[in-house]
Amino acid sequence: MPTADTSVVWRRLWLFAALFGLIGFTAAGGLPCGLLTAQPACSVIVSPGPTPDVLSAVTVTGDNTFPLATDSSLLMATISVNERVTWRSYVAARRQGPDDVTPRTTVFPPGESRADTQARNVAAMRLSQRAAEQAAYRHVFGGSEPVGVGVEILAHTQASQLGAFAPGTIINRLNGVPVTSVAMLTDRLNRLSPDTAVQIGVTGGRSITITVADGDTLGALGVYVADAVALPFDVTVDTGVVGGPSAGLLFGIAIVEQLTDARLIPGLAVSGTGTLDATGQVGAVGGVKQKLFQAGALDSPVDVFLLPVQNVHELARVQVERDLLVVPVASLADALQALKVLSQGGTPDSAVMLRP
Repeated sequence: MPTADTSVVWRRLWLFAALFGLIGFTAAGGLPCGLLTAQPACSVIVSPGPTPDVLSAVTVTGDNTFPLATDSSLLMATISVNERVTWRSYVAARRQGPDDVTPRTTVFPPGESRADTQARNVAAMRLSQRAAEQAAYRHVFGGSEPVGVGVEILAHTQASQLGAFAPGTIINRLNGVPVTSVAMLTDRLNRLSPDTAVQIGVTGGRSITITVADGDTLGALGVYVADAVALPFDVTVDTGVVGGPSAGLLFGIAIVEQLTDARLIPGLAVSGTGTLDATGQVGAVGGVKQKLFQAGALDSPVDVFLLPVQNVHELARVQVERDLLVVPVASLADALQALKVLSQGGTPDSAVMLRP
């Protein structure tokens, strides 16, 4: 017969075995994420990402464009997402450092395929480019409003009904009647009766007939779109595999730099982040902790970082390895004015110095 002491020992051994078994079960993703999100299988790790130079990625062509300065750089701040999370990397990312752990659903929404996630990110990047073009046009040409010419297809979902039209195609007719904006096309689609056959026409005279269900919008048709406008210049952007909307501000600066003969960033390495709408307003972004850590690393060349004013409250949790000048901005005009001050050897009034 086991003694009382040996019974206690066995109970403790079984308890430890059950505990380790539960840890292993959780590490393997055995528990539903809805029940316990705090497990590696339900998380991704967000880290500092690459910093491509927007000045070399953005090319503006037209009658009144100017060459870029060769002694400047405009570095896009990005993040990297690691899906293969182990307990070791999970615990390490929760310690003090540049990485963060976030629920997998914030990057990969439930029910959305990987292809559709990629299409959404590509569309967000292309939409930021189009908004930057219009914001730069308004800034350089004194607030003039660009003329709408249709609706550009940015990307397709897997369920797209308009797959015959490649990204970049401009929709300009619905049932033979001209459309000049996303708002106009969406409104007219929503006015159709259920299960109506409609003809979608694009530039070049091509068209396709599809069936529109009750309440269908362009999103339900499986496409991401943007207003297509007539501009006196053309912009091409090559940022590789980087996606998302947070480079809009830097796109706008790069376009203005090539539309004016003033050197906006002579001899400076500028980094930054921020969405940009067509009117030139800068919006908040994610990943500020990672982006600023990268800019403030010991081996980073960055002289100044442009940050949306809506993200200023996050500076308290940012770590840097060296002094880094951060300039909060609310608009493209704010950013351009800050760069002007910096190019003249001054410091913008709103600037904040981050220190290790």
